[in-house]
Amino acid sequence: MLELFVIEKLELVQSSIVNLRAATINDVPLIYSLRTSPGGAFLNSISLDIADQYIYFDEYLQRHNAGKEIYYIIHDRKIGDDVGIVRLTRIDEDYAFSWESLIIRPGCTPGVAIDVHATIYGLGFNVLDRQLCGPWEIKKDNEHMLRIHQLMNVAFVVGEHDNCWLYSARREDFVKREKYFTNRGFGRVDYATLNS
Repeated sequence: MLELFVIEKLELVQSSIVNLRAATINDVPLIYSLRTSPGGAFLNSISLDIADQYIYFDEYLQRHNAGKEIYYIIHDRKIGDDVGIVRLTRIDEDYAFSWESLIIRPGCTPGVAIDVHATIYGLGFNVLDRQLCGPWEIKKDNEHMLRIHQLMNVAFVVGEHDNCWLYSARREDFVKREKYFTNRGFGRVDYATLNS
């Protein structure tokens, strides 16, 4: 199991454009609104009863407290508002980690999605010291997310099923591109404070 002090350090991460903070029960209405928004259509469907989202969140808290995942609220630092969600998952494994459920609402600062991607990769590869990210699913009709992955040039297709592509990313591929992102203002995290 991941050490409690490591999980605590991962609960608030500041990057160049976004802050990622661990979600609380008070964030359930925001999570629900994002999951039921048009952007949420690319994720697994959820119940339209918000009470079910509270039940899901209670189940998530058990996984969080067991050191398995962190559900982040994405805060756009430039506009000063919470604009999305993403989950850092499988953080209790030794070799790999993953991420899921990324939704970012329209109207946020340009580059938020790339900053989140670069930050999540940095957390998994630089802080958790994992070698592999994934696999995770991307629906084949999610053109926006597919374009982001193509632009970032870190993740690659490892398979498919039904209407989804399966993507993974290797540590060495991220390391080759990391300076490219930070030079452009994405994924700038002070890893020294997270690793101390």
